[in-house]
Amino acid sequence: MSNNTIKWTIITAVLTVFVYIDGFYLWDIFYVTIPLAVLSSIIAMVVTYKELRPVYMLLNVLFTFIAIIAFFVLNK
Repeated sequence: MSNNTIKWTIITAVLTVFVYIDGFYLWDIFYVTIPLAVLSSIIAMVVTYKELRPVYMLLNVLFTFIAIIAFFVLNK
């Protein structure tokens, strides 16, 4: 198996962390970073589905959930 699953999961995790850093400490451009994090997570879920790695799929679902919740928390 290739390392695409791990790479996409790491990209999604970094973008999810960047959403919170951006929302609380930077320039409030979370209207761009949140959709970017969700989009990368969807791509990562497709990659993990094709490579049949359910643990990484659950991680990506968790990161998607965190990014979507961040929108509601930061938009408050």
